[in-house]
Amino acid sequence: MKVRPLARTAALVAVPLSLAAIALPIFSSTVGADDTPAVTPAVTPAIAGPFHQCPAIGADTTGCGFLISLPQTGSATVTPSGQGPYDGSDDTLIGIVNNTDQAISTVTLTSSSDIFAFDGDGICSSGFNSHWTNACPYGTTGYEGPGTSFSNISGDKKSGTLTLFPTLAPGASTFFSLESDLTGASFVIPAKFTVVKSVTSTGPYYAGSTSNPIGYSISATNDTGAQSGNINISDSVPTNTTLVTTPAPGCPPPVSGIGCTFTNTSNTTLSWAFTGVPGGATVTASFAVTPNDNAAPSVSNTAIWSGPGCLPAVEDAANSHVQTVTCRTNTTTTPVTPPPLVITASNTTSVYGTAGPAVTPTYIGLTGGDTQPTTPPTCTTVPPVTATTAVGTYTGVNKCSGAVDPKYTITYVNGNAAVTPAPLVIKASSASVTPGAAAPTITASYKGFVNGDGATNLTTQPTCSTTYTATSAAGSYPSSCTGAADPNYSIRYVPGTVTAAVVTSAATTTPSTPATAPATTPVTSPAIAFTGAMLSQEWVVGAAAILFGMGLMVLARRRRRKPRHAAR
Repeated sequence: MKVRPLARTAALVAVPLSLAAIALPIFSSTVGADDTPAVTPAVTPAIAGPFHQCPAIGADTTGCGFLISLPQTGSATVTPSGQGPYDGSDDTLIGIVNNTDQAISTVTLTSSSDIFAFDGDGICSSGFNSHWTNACPYGTTGYEGPGTSFSNISGDKKSGTLTLFPTLAPGASTFFSLESDLTGASFVIPAKFTVVKSVTSTGPYYAGSTSNPIGYSISATNDTGAQSGNINISDSVPTNTTLVTTPAPGCPPPVSGIGCTFTNTSNTTLSWAFTGVPGGATVTASFAVTPNDNAAPSVSNTAIWSGPGCLPAVEDAANSHVQTVTCRTNTTTTPVTPPPLVITASNTTSVYGTAGPAVTPTYIGLTGGDTQPTTPPTCTTVPPVTATTAVGTYTGVNKCSGAVDPKYTITYVNGNAAVTPAPLVIKASSASVTPGAAAPTITASYKGFVNGDGATNLTTQPTCSTTYTATSAAGSYPSSCTGAADPNYSIRYVPGTVTAAVVTSAATTTPSTPATAPATTPVTSPAIAFTGAMLSQEWVVGAAAILFGMGLMVLARRRRRKPRHAAR
């Protein structure tokens, strides 16, 4: 998510200086008030750890889910801790810490999600407000924390302004909650200027004269790093002095990028307006006055630098006419935000009974020939997908983290892990029966179980049957199984066969008992087993011929034996 930059504005800093005994303000701006310590809101004691700015709330037991750090560079960082939502669902606890040397009053928050779509379960809602020693709510939504409020919420609820009241002092921290994950933040460090007024003279300080004027120079240095701003310097001549017009005051020699406008009002007030003063630059206004008498002009070395936006003056130990004061104004700047780099964890798919594949990152936003961040992310599935993970789609469990590259503002998008069913084949048994017999029992056999599963682990057992019945004619009949169910398996069925067939027993001719008369020798025909399929006309005729031939041979034999019996 790209952080939207704030519009650059330039605030004029009026610096009225005076040689009179009364205290006059240096800057006309009244918004700084940095000489008064900011009030730090009372915060419930936080738990230890790197995200200790937040206390333990609900399901959030290790501190802030995200931490906004406001560094001296002016580029806010948003760091996730890996801690889940404090309500166990979506709401996120956000900590903010001021690591600058100035008080901060507003921070702009952005996200790819509708973080401001509040639905009523903020940290001050029922169930969470018992955590506070202070009375809830802290704000109108119930999501505010100590010393915070929300404004300028966008129509899509994805951006808004966090106001820190009265301010968030240097080194201080507080917390609040949002409806989802935070991805971006930006803020402005107020400009800081060091102003030095030097009073010099060619003779005794109090003995200035028309021929020996007292020279003054007023210098202002922009100490705000890379930020630029505008500085107004002015001075009014005390009543017992006269402006020296020769050499006439005016703008100093031009400096590249710095504009200057000089104004002389009735020879009593001089003003210099410097614009576009870059960080580290110094501008100087010089002039001279002479006393109207031999008395030294009244100059307060301790009070002339006091005023709104300025800290007390610090006098140079070696020269009481040189004083330094630090003043702060509302000069704004656009933080230098690195371009966004979105790291997306891959979606993965595995089959039940196997471990999930490795998670890999993809990048959107790399520039300059980069193929990955300086320190690549570590990507994993949390919790991991193992061989025993049930079938289903696990949203957002594939995560990448730990990437580091100062050239980019890094955000992460989670991936999903899917576990698909394992294939399971169920086969119905086969059998053979005689027509008219009862139907056989059909059983199931299995192929494809994993993780030690068996038939008893199925959510629903199969039902097996056949179309054959006791009244079915001879033939083949299918057997089948159906109705098994288990979310971890994709089930396929294989049918069996029940065969009904007629089986005929072997036929045997019993030999006849021989008679007592010699002429009645028994004749035995060979046993012949046959089926209905063999009883064709040709087979019957052939068999009869063979039997007839065998009978003739037996009779002939008996006739040849008769003469022997007669001889006896």
